[in-house]
Amino acid sequence: KWGNEMVGDEYKVTSLKDTKLSNSMFFIQIMNSIEPRAINWDIVVKDKEEKEDKENNAKYAISIARKLGACVFLVWEDITEVKSRLLLTFLASLFDVAQNYKKK
Repeated sequence: KWGNEMVGDEYKVTSLKDTKLSNSMFFIQIMNSIEPRAINWDIVVKDKEEKEDKENNAKYAISIARKLGACVFLVWEDITEVKSRLLLTFLASLFDVAQNYKKK
């Protein structure tokens, strides 16, 4: 629920098993809500669903999360393969960052 509140309608998901998560845009949009300056949109591939594009987006999403101070317990393959339990830990880490980010 929290994640869907952080993203636009275009990126909302039904669950952490939703295949739309494989392109990482859901997570990138959440991080954009936390700190818009952290995202370089020239690097993000929005419209393509090629394997290489998903891989690059996932790697970039993890990089942004680390930059924001999130504890990351997954690798890019976990995002592209939509491993829901690991995505839950990633989302929880982003939630923690969001709760504490503005306090810094």
